[in-house]
Amino acid sequence: MYNIELLEHKKGAEGTTLSVFKRPDGFDYLPGQHVVLRFMNIKTGDAETGMRTFTIASSPTEENIIIAYRNGISEFKKALQGMKKGDTVKMFSPVGRFVLPEDKSSIVMIAGGIGIVPFRVFMKYSIDNDLGHDFVLFYSNPTANRITYKEEFDEFLKNSRTEKTNNNIQIVNTLTKSAPDGWREEKGRINSRMIKDRINDVSGRLFYVCGPVDMVKDMEVLLIDEMGVDEKNIKTEKFTGY
Repeated sequence: MYNIELLEHKKGAEGTTLSVFKRPDGFDYLPGQHVVLRFMNIKTGDAETGMRTFTIASSPTEENIIIAYRNGISEFKKALQGMKKGDTVKMFSPVGRFVLPEDKSSIVMIAGGIGIVPFRVFMKYSIDNDLGHDFVLFYSNPTANRITYKEEFDEFLKNSRTEKTNNNIQIVNTLTKSAPDGWREEKGRINSRMIKDRINDVSGRLFYVCGPVDMVKDMEVLLIDEMGVDEKNIKTEKFTGY
């Protein structure tokens, strides 16, 4: 277990906070793994220990540890967002198998809301190490101002189109509630048409799905029953709100 020190809170997309912590010496992890944070002095609705799980939102190639989350009113969120620079929280060692494959796989990533976190890490890590992954990301949000990492992803796209990298990246944003004037990307929930428009053959792809519980279940049904994706080629991670 580690005591990690808060460096700053940064505002992300609408309703999203990025809490930046000093990375402990010798702290190593795989892109996509998660940690448990624990406050010892608060009571929550389901546990007096104040423990919650978060995917690490920073790549192992980056200096600090970042935890990204939607803002909330739970006692845990109040404690996390109420931390000041220099405050500490306990963090357990990283675990999890929802990680970037070591080979240069063709990966389709399907994200809803804050479920984007591991996929930001996948792309950042692959770009920093020039690993040559082929990424297609489908990212669903209710409105444009909820798109987390929008500016950074635009840079990922720009860099993937140069001769300086072996990474190939496509990013498809879709809005499920309302779109601003001039919106040129997708609207509505992620569906088979959106996927087939960008991917000719799903048989050779790995599918990673991350987001709210119901969204992940719906995507599993879509991929397996409607599109014929082999279940063994689908990896999922369900994010719950707290």
